[in-house]
Amino acid sequence: MPDQNDKKEQLKSAREESERLRAENARLRALLGILDSAAERNGAPEVGAVDTFSSSANQVWTPEKKITLFRSLFRGREDVYAVRWERRDGHSGYSPAGVMDWRAIHAARPEER
Repeated sequence: MPDQNDKKEQLKSAREESERLRAENARLRALLGILDSAAERNGAPEVGAVDTFSSSANQVWTPEKKITLFRSLFRGREDVYAVRWERRDGHSGYSPAGVMDWRAIHAARPEER
């Protein structure tokens, strides 16, 4: 049963690596001042963010207040945004912005990639 023992060793090694990476993530988050809470990871709004908005029907909603409410309810990554594209036949849509410029990569010769 060398395969069974080998799999157990691989599992043990993977668990140790996972714990090491979790500890490193916690250390780096602490250095950056990022809170490591379950609410933040789940994208929940900040405590009291929604409480600042009353449900009064006659309240005047400025664009700034609307944006603040929307951003408090739908928190996400600040470094990801959409890029609009349009084809020659008129179809258009949005795609997530990427770090890589695929047009430049495909235009380059294979030895330059």
